[in-house]
Amino acid sequence: MESDLFLAFGSNIDNRLNYIAEAFTKLIELGLPLLEVSSVYTTQPYGNTEQDDFLNCVGKFRYSGDVRLLIRDIKFIENAVGRVQRFRWSPREIDIDILLHGKTVLQTVELTVPHSDIINRKFVLVPLLEIDRELKDPRDGTHFSDHLERLGQANWPKPFLKARRFRELIDREVKK
Repeated sequence: MESDLFLAFGSNIDNRLNYIAEAFTKLIELGLPLLEVSSVYTTQPYGNTEQDDFLNCVGKFRYSGDVRLLIRDIKFIENAVGRVQRFRWSPREIDIDILLHGKTVLQTVELTVPHSDIINRKFVLVPLLEIDRELKDPRDGTHFSDHLERLGQANWPKPFLKARRFRELIDREVKK
């Protein structure tokens, strides 16, 4: 059954926007229909804070497969875009995380859906809620906007590129 799939994208090395746009392009080429994108935001690093700022955004796709299989495709795309494996919370050319897949609640060694730390990350919640302000956590029915409110206004993500412009960039890349 097809469900909405929300993916988070981040990059803080070299041409950050190009890495993210290329990842979107490869996902579309893989056959994932892109429904919506958030704006792209400049955000402070999370975890290891001794690194450059990130660009982060969220994409809403349609997906009918098993997310346990999708994670392998995502890792392949990250590698194809140029991700180098370093250490946890290290600088990244590209990072793609599965945030939500419909009402799926899953925890395996490889994957947790909803993303295990989604409710503590403004750089995920702000773009996610830009796409759908009414989204609820399938684990307990709490609105994600309540989690964002709990986190407060400090270190709020800063707009880098509006959603409409970013979508135009992706669409141009796909047509090449």
